[in-house]
Amino acid sequence: IMQGQIRDAVSAAENTVTANPFSSDAWAVRALALNRDDRLTDAIVSALRAVELNPDSARARAYLAESYADLERFTRAEQEIEKALELNPDSYEAHYVNGMYQWTVNFDFAAARVELEEAYALSNGAAHVGLNLGRLLLNAFNDSPDQEAQALGILTDILDRNPDNASILYTLGVYAWRTQGDQEKAETFLRRCVSAVPTDIFCNYELGRVLTNLGLTDEARQAFER
Repeated sequence: IMQGQIRDAVSAAENTVTANPFSSDAWAVRALALNRDDRLTDAIVSALRAVELNPDSARARAYLAESYADLERFTRAEQEIEKALELNPDSYEAHYVNGMYQWTVNFDFAAARVELEEAYALSNGAAHVGLNLGRLLLNAFNDSPDQEAQALGILTDILDRNPDNASILYTLGVYAWRTQGDQEKAETFLRRCVSAVPTDIFCNYELGRVLTNLGLTDEARQAFER
């Protein structure tokens, strides 16, 4: 999931619940994978099964809240977030989902930053948490060189540990050419992204845009066709 290989993640999650159908964590992680595959109803069913197996699982309730929020069932999402944080104040999943909720639903960027920073620290640098913390810092707080440096530092650190992380490569590539105006750097990141996940639509598209600007028209056409 953290590498952006969602189909493989769903397959692995299915194998896990088959191997141990009484593991709450297995059903919870399956819910996360299904959410990333935009199968939100299936994700909720999986998370509810995880809660049924372990009502005290903050992880399961956090992932349940995530899919409820994505389906715009905000009251239920808030209830599950509150319960997850009550069950385990040190659950990085609960802080992460709350941070994303504060950002994307309440538009409370300051609260989102606090929650995502807490989640990133508690998770020991989980890639998907750092990715969204970096994005938040770049998009909602990018009002100083120090802010930009902090965000890029987080993203670069994750990339050093996960060199084929398509989501990180995409974010750095797009930021390089759309914000920094460095098309050569952007090309490097986006080529790495396409190499890591050849079927990534967004990386292929942005690579095509950059190659067009660099005058590499034939390669750009191939990227757009892909």
